[in-house]
Amino acid sequence: MHQKIQHNQDLEEPSPGPFRPRAGGVTHDVTHDVSQAPSGAPDPAPRSPARRCPRRRAPGPHLERRGATFYFRKRSSKSLAGGESDSSLRLSLRTHVHRIAVKRAAALLTAFEQAERRLMKKMQTKQLDDAQIRSILAQILRDALQRVLRQEAEELIDSDEAIDARIAEIDSERTELRRRARARDWSLVEPDVTCAAQQVNIAPPDPLPAQLGRPATSLIREIRDVEAQALDGEDARTLAAPLVERYASCSVDDFVAAPVLLSTAWTRALELHPARSMKGNIDAIAKLALTYFGDIPVTAISEQAQEEFFAWMARLPKKHGKSHGKNRYCPNAPKNPERYS
Repeated sequence: MHQKIQHNQDLEEPSPGPFRPRAGGVTHDVTHDVSQAPSGAPDPAPRSPARRCPRRRAPGPHLERRGATFYFRKRSSKSLAGGESDSSLRLSLRTHVHRIAVKRAAALLTAFEQAERRLMKKMQTKQLDDAQIRSILAQILRDALQRVLRQEAEELIDSDEAIDARIAEIDSERTELRRRARARDWSLVEPDVTCAAQQVNIAPPDPLPAQLGRPATSLIREIRDVEAQALDGEDARTLAAPLVERYASCSVDDFVAAPVLLSTAWTRALELHPARSMKGNIDAIAKLALTYFGDIPVTAISEQAQEEFFAWMARLPKKHGKSHGKNRYCPNAPKNPERYS
């Protein structure tokens, strides 16, 4: 029995002895010692630096590259793009050579900017309505008839050679006007149109549109015909009567007089002594109308322009011009005798 116990003790492993923690502690052994390579192991191979792809250089302003082809790209302004701020023009330059793409993009950018400026100028230019065109044409006819009637009233009599030379000159002018009209060239009538528009306080359009250049050319040709017949001894008033009927229902002499301007019409309305309660309203509307339209002929204000004016006036504050300075509304203040007499 004693021998069996002794044999079992010999088979047991020797005791490791009391546990003694290392200086680093258990946490240190777990987090650091485990990561360290065991002693005697070969050193790991050094890591190679990460390979970075070369950054592609931007092709240039208004240029983009798709594959091997360069494209021109230009963003349109919001007003030209119909309210869409992300609208842009993209065109293929049909080349993979950067130097050629830069030249073609510069040429396209120049053409794009020129077209954009023309379009913006056209959008900012206010189109003339039919009433304004009639006023300009009527002023052209008025200026020409004043000159023709003044020549007719002169007592000086030219020789037949001088009259024939003047008639031949007028015929050549009419022929040149007809040729220019075929090519839509209104340069010959543009000075007369500009002068007439300034006289009736209407901004002359630039360039001259066809809707004004074509009727102005036809009218000036007819005026030249009247002038030529008047030089041959015909009565200028009788010849000009059909032309005057297009623009006014009055005689030639009354038509030749200066047109009735907006300021003259309002002054005449106040002189007709309307009701005392209406004089203030008339005077207030007159000031707003002169501010909105300018001092233009009354015939130049169309029905559509009147509706636009009343819509603009309706957007003004209710107390516009009544709460400051001399326009301040004071019920007990003495009335202006010139306005309320």
